[in-house]
Amino acid sequence: MKHALEFQDRQGGFAWFTRRAWIIEPSGEWRVVPFHNRPLDTPLRQGKLTEARVVALPTHLATQDSLTRPTQLGGPPPGNPRQLTSRFGDTATTLGE
Repeated sequence: MKHALEFQDRQGGFAWFTRRAWIIEPSGEWRVVPFHNRPLDTPLRQGKLTEARVVALPTHLATQDSLTRPTQLGGPPPGNPRQLTSRFGDTATTLGE
């Protein structure tokens, strides 16, 4: 992989967004990070993918056509929206409820 792969789950609230991100680095290192308007220092979980999974991940992303998805799926976000975002390199897709 040339870029990190990131999935974010964001929930709007009265004063801020809370968010959790799952990040897989090109090396296979992964972490789950909580956010409260900014990333917190300590990951909730972390580890490393096996070499076989690191090699298989780009092929899986290509079969899912991850680089040509639209930037937004769903309608305009309501108040206190929940949004799911996948990001790979310069490509990001957000699904809003």
